[in-house]
Amino acid sequence: MADETFENPRLAYIYDPFDPDRFDLDAFESMINEFGASSVLDIGCGTGTFACCLASKGIEVIGLEPAESSLMVAKTKGWSDRVKWIHGNALDLQELKVDLVTMTGNLFWFPFLFISNINTIL
Repeated sequence: MADETFENPRLAYIYDPFDPDRFDLDAFESMINEFGASSVLDIGCGTGTFACCLASKGIEVIGLEPAESSLMVAKTKGWSDRVKWIHGNALDLQELKVDLVTMTGNLFWFPFLFISNINTIL
């Protein structure tokens, strides 16, 4: 279930302008390069900034997001047609295979139960 704030279409639309400097994504991109990942699951992808960035570099990306409004914004971005978007949360995922899983600042939103059992889920 998404936080009510992120379900509001008006707020989802203005989210990116309030957080334009995404230097925090550099560390995640470095990890992807270091591990040579060619496929990534971006859990809590939000408005798709990182997912679309990776797709522009030829990486196969799955963007998972519980807030439909955020996904609507994500689908308007460049390279969004190269991302597989999933509306839902990690507990609802069917079996899939990716090289790397990212959560770029959303860890505090996930319940402890999920974190403690992540190895059995993914």
